[in-house]
Amino acid sequence: MSIEGDTFREHVGKRDRFNCVISGLSRVCCDAVHIIPDTKGNEYIEKFTRRRSRDPAGADIIKDIESVRNGLFLNATCHRMFGRCIAILQTPNFAMNSADIDPTVAPTQKRWTYHFFGDSSNAPYIGNCPSGSEVRMNSNCDPSMYPPAILLDAVYAGAILRHFGTEELEDRTAAFSKDIFYPEGRGHLTEIGQRHKEQRRVEVERSILLRDAQKRAEERRAQELKAQKIRVGRRRTLKKRAKKAGKERAKIRRAQDKMFL
Repeated sequence: MSIEGDTFREHVGKRDRFNCVISGLSRVCCDAVHIIPDTKGNEYIEKFTRRRSRDPAGADIIKDIESVRNGLFLNATCHRMFGRCIAILQTPNFAMNSADIDPTVAPTQKRWTYHFFGDSSNAPYIGNCPSGSEVRMNSNCDPSMYPPAILLDAVYAGAILRHFGTEELEDRTAAFSKDIFYPEGRGHLTEIGQRHKEQRRVEVERSILLRDAQKRAEERRAQELKAQKIRVGRRRTLKKRAKKAGKERAKIRRAQDKMFL
């Protein structure tokens, strides 16, 4: 999202341990990034993943643009370059196995590899992470929470086309995409995406208001409990003092009684 909702950021951040999956930089420097832009909306991402699905059970089909599977935690520089100069390749795939990239791993071991196609002088801004490094995916996370390969492959193909493709190929690809995803014109899905974005903005605002109301209620409850404890403590203190005073008075009376015996 352009204005990130708490839910999307928290879910993506939690899965990725609140560190950039490429550079390892901490959450202070990072954004929760939509792989498919959130302005595309739910209709687009469902159509996109359904058409490219490789899973007979359809497990790689995403119906919600705000799904954690459509997100990555990236530092601000990687965010700006993602899909342009930066892309992630998942192996094994139809052409390569993981040992082709790193001979020390098993060919069938799942691996995410980061590639940088831009000027190497920008490396310090990325986090001095060499191109070809393994992406820091959370191995303790449920694999079904990872982005499906079809999304990462699409971004990777786009980066390859941008850097190595011809103008003719770009035009043909754009025309092909338009016929499939924008049969009613780009404005149709753009309008849907904008409506979806506005709906999400309202949901985020409601979530914030609800969270603030719950926080205020919890604070009031805590204050009430504190005041109750103070009242109980005062009553106990008064009882102890009264009991002590009673004992003192009884002691004085006994002493007086002995004097008159």
